[in-house]
Amino acid sequence: MYTRSGQLSGGQKKRLSIALELVNNPTVMFLDEPTTGLDSSSCMHVVNLLKILARQGRTIVCTIHQPSASLFQLFDQVYVLTKGDCLYQGATNKLVPYLENLKLPCPMYHNPADYMIELACGEYGDDKIDTLIMGSQNGRNLQWFDNPETLKDAKTLRIPLQMSILLKEHFNRWYSLKAFYMAITLIDVPISIVCCIFFSIIVYFMSAQPLEIVRFCMFLSISILIMFIGQGTGLMIGAVFNVVNGTFMGPTIACPLMMFAGFGVSLRDLPSYLKWGTYVSYLRYGLEGFVGAIYGLDRPILECKEKGELYCHYKYPSKFLSDIAMQGDQFWNDVIALATILLITRCGAYILLRWKLVSYR
Repeated sequence: MYTRSGQLSGGQKKRLSIALELVNNPTVMFLDEPTTGLDSSSCMHVVNLLKILARQGRTIVCTIHQPSASLFQLFDQVYVLTKGDCLYQGATNKLVPYLENLKLPCPMYHNPADYMIELACGEYGDDKIDTLIMGSQNGRNLQWFDNPETLKDAKTLRIPLQMSILLKEHFNRWYSLKAFYMAITLIDVPISIVCCIFFSIIVYFMSAQPLEIVRFCMFLSISILIMFIGQGTGLMIGAVFNVVNGTFMGPTIACPLMMFAGFGVSLRDLPSYLKWGTYVSYLRYGLEGFVGAIYGLDRPILECKEKGELYCHYKYPSKFLSDIAMQGDQFWNDVIALATILLITRCGAYILLRWKLVSYR
């Protein structure tokens, strides 16, 4: 404690520099080769100190120069690069099994860190580097298939995952909340509409609907409105809840909306004390809009599946509409209702997000 800084050893100087950075209690620390120039004992002390700090809730990112096997195992995650390309990213203890899966087993009694450096330098051939690069890229892309629930909740997760960035940049007056919300709203419009068009084309023609441009445009417009309402609902949930609670609340809210949509239970058969739910379910208006687009506009008599059949129950579209308690002439009312709900969800998401920011002040 009473030693002058000029008389400190190399390891003590490293620990002192880390302590000076901790004065401001940072949540993220970047260290460039903190073990360079130290003996093995000092290296272990420094890295153990960093590990303790990481366990306290900080993110420690550092480059490391030729670590020993015991030192290498102290790190939780490792990111290996060669000429700007990623060779491996993930848990340190999974590096050796990962190499074995790629038919590049680490030799017995060989330091995995040294072996990875040798691979990165091309000592075993450039083809091994290409194998590692492709393996890293494929592993990253497979996350799309390994996490389908996360993909479905992408809108719900967006704001919670970006909240820390938004708090920092908004309170630093880099941009206003209106600019942020407008950006996340508009950036998804083109790709969302393109995906919705592909979806509508596939569903409409695979279900053998009438080849009429007016009906298809009606079908597409309902699809787009439902899609944007779903996004707005996800943004509202994400503005209030964290990642864990948000992924739970999404299905919890969706189930009652589907129950009141008229999928399994006809709107006519709903008890009177539950009919109010049909007026707040955007899925009800969406289903009614789809039905109006397909079976409305005085659609002619339907062809029976088997020619020469004596009785065809749903030969007349009006009979089908009557059985599901819907009308084919309510399309524009459904469009107005969906547009209103869309406006409510988008404005609601903005208001909730502003409230969330105010609560952090």
